[in-house]
Amino acid sequence: MVMKKHSLGKTLLEARQKKGYGLREFAGMLEMSPSHLSDIENDRRKPGPGKLEKMATFLELGMEDLNDLDTRIDKQIRDIVENEPEAGFLLRKIRQDPALLKKMIDLAKKEK
Repeated sequence: MVMKKHSLGKTLLEARQKKGYGLREFAGMLEMSPSHLSDIENDRRKPGPGKLEKMATFLELGMEDLNDLDTRIDKQIRDIVENEPEAGFLLRKIRQDPALLKKMIDLAKKEK
């Protein structure tokens, strides 16, 4: 389980360092260039689902925790926002009242 609330990249970086893997070594394990891995760890790029799963396995991190840190909006969520008027309404309300976001997050965590 991810201990602190960081970005996805920072979480991966800290977990890699905790495991004692060097940047080049871990990039090799993942079959990617060290510069690509560095970009991911510095939140300039996002890993694809397959790479993220490999990273989770090697670093002994939970995929659910890593997915929670991934800020990308996937196609399913875009479809919901585009096709469900209530979703757009909710997002507009959150924009007007940022405290509502925390309430919604707390509610969603209770549902897990």
